[in-house]
Amino acid sequence: MKCLIFILVLLAGFINAPPVIAEDLTVSRAVLEDKTGTLSIDDVTEREFLPTGSKLSKGFTTSVHWLRLQVRAPTKGSEVVLFIRQPFLNEIRLYESVASDPPSWKSRVTGNYYPYEERDRNQQTLSFVVNVTAPETTFYLRLKTRGASLLSVEALTPEEAERSDHQLDLLAVFFVTAMLFLLLWAINSYWLDRQLVVALFAIHQAVYTLYGLAITGYLAPWLPSGFPQLADLSTTVLYCAVNFTTLLFCRELFKPYQPAPLMLRGLNLFLLAFPLQLAAMLLGYTPFAVILNALLLRFTWWYFVIMTFTLRKEQLPSRRMLQIFFVAITLFFTIFWFVSSTSTNMDNKLLGRQVLVVNGILIGGIFAMILNSRSRRLLLEAQQSALESEAKSEFLALVSHEIRTPLNALVGFSALARKTTDPAQKDEYHAILEQSSRSLMELVNGILDMSKIEAGRMEFETVPFNLRQLLDNLEEQYQPLANQKTLKFQLSITDNVPVWVLGDSIRLRQILANLLSNAIKFTNNGEVSCRVSVPGQTDDGGPSLVRFEVKDTGIGIPDDKRDLLFQPFQQLDPTISRKFGGTGLGLAIARNLLAMMEGSLTLTSCEQVGSCFVVELPLPETEALPETQNTVTALPAIGTVLVVEDNEFNRRLLGDILTSWSQQVVLAMDGHQALQFMEQQHFDLVLLDIRMPGIDGIEVSQRIRQREIEGAQTPVTIIAITADIDITTRKLCLAAGINAVLAKPVIPDQLARTIAEHCEGTMAVPPTAELQLNTRTCHDLRNNAERSRQYRKLLMADINEELKCLQAAMEREARDELGQAAHTLKGLCGHLADQEPAELAGWLQLNAPSAPNERLRLVIEQLQSRLSQENNS
Repeated sequence: MKCLIFILVLLAGFINAPPVIAEDLTVSRAVLEDKTGTLSIDDVTEREFLPTGSKLSKGFTTSVHWLRLQVRAPTKGSEVVLFIRQPFLNEIRLYESVASDPPSWKSRVTGNYYPYEERDRNQQTLSFVVNVTAPETTFYLRLKTRGASLLSVEALTPEEAERSDHQLDLLAVFFVTAMLFLLLWAINSYWLDRQLVVALFAIHQAVYTLYGLAITGYLAPWLPSGFPQLADLSTTVLYCAVNFTTLLFCRELFKPYQPAPLMLRGLNLFLLAFPLQLAAMLLGYTPFAVILNALLLRFTWWYFVIMTFTLRKEQLPSRRMLQIFFVAITLFFTIFWFVSSTSTNMDNKLLGRQVLVVNGILIGGIFAMILNSRSRRLLLEAQQSALESEAKSEFLALVSHEIRTPLNALVGFSALARKTTDPAQKDEYHAILEQSSRSLMELVNGILDMSKIEAGRMEFETVPFNLRQLLDNLEEQYQPLANQKTLKFQLSITDNVPVWVLGDSIRLRQILANLLSNAIKFTNNGEVSCRVSVPGQTDDGGPSLVRFEVKDTGIGIPDDKRDLLFQPFQQLDPTISRKFGGTGLGLAIARNLLAMMEGSLTLTSCEQVGSCFVVELPLPETEALPETQNTVTALPAIGTVLVVEDNEFNRRLLGDILTSWSQQVVLAMDGHQALQFMEQQHFDLVLLDIRMPGIDGIEVSQRIRQREIEGAQTPVTIIAITADIDITTRKLCLAAGINAVLAKPVIPDQLARTIAEHCEGTMAVPPTAELQLNTRTCHDLRNNAERSRQYRKLLMADINEELKCLQAAMEREARDELGQAAHTLKGLCGHLADQEPAELAGWLQLNAPSAPNERLRLVIEQLQSRLSQENNS
């Protein structure tokens, strides 16, 4: 911008330089119009003619004029230079008053006479050197023009003429050089970028440069001398081509900004004018082409201004900057056109060839600035793309490592589990397989979550949930991990934190689990804490913000890498993934999830001291649910279940799970077979895959519902099981009559709960096996089978004792003792692989002070029933 301002100031200085003034020479002139071109020198010897003023012609019709010049003799010498400034004259002849002289004209350079056909065409100003010996001499100029022209004729001494001509030549050289520099810049930019818009700018600049050379006279010497009209014709063609190439360039320039389609179609219509202009010139109607181009020039620039205000997409340079550029150029042109068409006495040097060249420099300079900004944007995007590509390559390497690690365990221990005959060792292998599969599932879920966030397809639900129970579960999950590293783990909840809140418990658990996992992972000594509080009511009276502060005394985060921490596929250092594991997605997902939930995630950290992640999330308080959803494990009464799944292993898995629950199962491998089975017998439940060859699950459900309507049948419960559970698929499933949607991989507990929610008549789920110790406890016991059996026996004895204390406290209605017994029982049950008893005990601990007696007794009975199955086994 500074360079452009400097150029404009410099140009203004050249244009407004003091003109050369002839002090002692006087020219009196008069003009006689001759539209037929037949008036000769003999006809103007008398002083009877029609003066028309300094404007020679009105409009764009070709006309011929005679100008009589009466020049007084100079005080020194006899040579006088008749200096004419006029860019739009097509033919000029000079005649002296002596009738006997042959019709000819004089060159300003040599003073020699030449025939008209050989006139000097390469001069931007026409100067005739004449000898004035008498006190006053008369000369005649024959002028031919097609445009409305202002004429300026000065009588100068040779020295004054040389200075004036040198000044104008210097201006022309400067202007044309500037245009050539812009052309070279455009060619170089295209050579580097190979962008279409840059190529069109280079073409536009080449055409405007040629036009500048033509109107300043530098192009004429390069044209064939045998065609005296070629210079005039080439100037007209270039004049029309400038507007055509401007339209081409601006159309391509506006495309990335997504202008209104109607405005683009308007530009295409304007482009058709150039072929019409060429046809008119070839047919001899050059004035028509000039008139049409003049009208287009005046209209298209305002059209560009309007178009900049219809751009719908932001780019670099910004839409606001484009609007300023085009408004400035258009106002400049409008003022120039208005002044040039209305002024009759202004000094013609302001309205000549130089102003047209200045227009070209101004347009080219602004277009170059726009393209330069665009090139910087493309360069930044390329650099960003390179960084993202590098990050994704590193991410793929990390993912490959993180995927292969659990896969290696799955492949290896599954082979060992098939070969071993030791039950204890087989159970140990199965526990490792389960843990590896869950790790693999968590990794895949993280990648899918990030893709959903980037695509704007992440789903959230707002349901009541027990916040304190969620926090207790997290404590039970991460306390053992902290103990393994001899870290102190502390969870503190202030009294004003509500128990039941509205929100998305799954996403909140995902966020906090990620923060706690990272805190433990990157802390080698010291402590990890999670403090939950409610800082106060929001300013607008909305729901209170719940603040979660996760602190650690780990490695800390450098100040210059904190922003990098929240970018996807990024880690602070490549060695971190090798040392600690992970893909670098967790914090990016957490921050994006919180932003979508109208929350925030902030960080304060000191390197080698520790970090503190603060989550603030609006969670409105709500009433407790009448039923505890997490403790429901029931199935419909024994019936017939149709499993529709095209994958053989998934089909067998679902069949075996349902068979172990004493359900009668029929397996169908595709939609056609499922519909055939539905016609042959009645089913109480249909488990349906969505994406299948032939008839997909959506169509199968629609046909089932249609058949039920036509036959007035009782609707069967349909549960979809699919790997694609985005919001669009879920809506399609519900619209097709499907009752519920489950995500793959299938977890038996989730399947049982979903069936219990949507099927009538329930029965307790038969235990698939005796309760086992969880993986962490087995690991603490060094995976020793005998020690595990002994510990399990002692654990169950302690659990039975606490159950008795729990029951006794309930009979006495001693709520404090009940809560204490539930707390102890929750800790004991936390060592079991089945988390249902611990969840029931946790509910009792939280609700012992306020829950109705009937509700407490029901939960205690459920807990005793679940644990009595273990004792019986």
